Amino acid sequence: MAPQPVATNGVSTAFGPLARLAAANGQFPDIALVSSDSVRFHVHTSVLRSASSNDFGGLFHAQANSHNIHIDEAAPALNIMLHSAYGLDIVPYTPNWSMLEEGTEAMRRYAIRPPTPTDPLFTLLLSQVHRPGGAQAVYALAAQCEFDALAVAASEHLLSLDLSSITDEWATQCGPVYIKRLFFLHLGRTEALKRIVSASPTLHVPWPGCSRDEQQQNILRPWSFAVAQLIAEARPDVPNSLIETRLSPVAYRSTCVECSELVAAHIRAITQEWSNVKHTI
Repeated sequence: MAPQPVATNGVSTAFGPLARLAAANGQFPDIALVSSDSVRFHVHTSVLRSASSNDFGGLFHAQANSHNIHIDEAAPALNIMLHSAYGLDIVPYTPNWSMLEEGTEAMRRYAIRPPTPTDPLFTLLLSQVHRPGGAQAVYALAAQCEFDALAVAASEHLLSLDLSSITDEWATQCGPVYIKRLFFLHLGRTEALKRIVSASPTLHVPWPGCSRDEQQQNILRPWSFAVAQLIAEARPDVPNSLIETRLSPVAYRSTCVECSELVAAHIRAITQEWSNVKHTI
């Protein structure tokens, strides 16, 4: 399906002069916003004042006697911002990342409330993490605009980020608070993994055919070696499959069925606990 055009003949397709939208209780628009590329968006002062905490950047006060308010945003960015303010779905317009970035930054300037995780704009912004470099871009944008829910959601996609590769430019974009939260996420998960895997399996009391020496040789020593490998490889994005690959062979070193079952159960407990470790900032 072709993207819906933002404007036709210089007038917004969604915010025309006769648009009667649910957010405005079906009332006709009372003012027009004119974008930097001369597209007119017919809107409702009451809706925008309700959505903005700075009187729409003070424009309503500065141009109180004008029916046409000229703003610095281009039509695609203004369209995104207004769709968010009105609770409308921006997806049919299929905005690219540049448009989404400009629209989100405009929302910050005009103090439009951030999208919530149930809003279409939030979903569309978060989908950008799958682009090359997209997770860092989304996280930085969310940090700059103080869209905390979006930053939290994006942070899960930065677990594989090499912190030593962070540039000064990106760190500046994110700001000290969100950089610190990301570092703490990485360090916290790495330390949690080391703690979780360090616990040795609890084995049964020695009996004939499975003595303490045999348990040491077949289970506990190999386990310690496998754990040492895991700790050396510890990072915040270690998958459960790697944990199982390193530890599972230990379960099959002993001819004792009960020892094998206890080790396997311990591995399952480890992967479950690792899955439960907080994976967002």
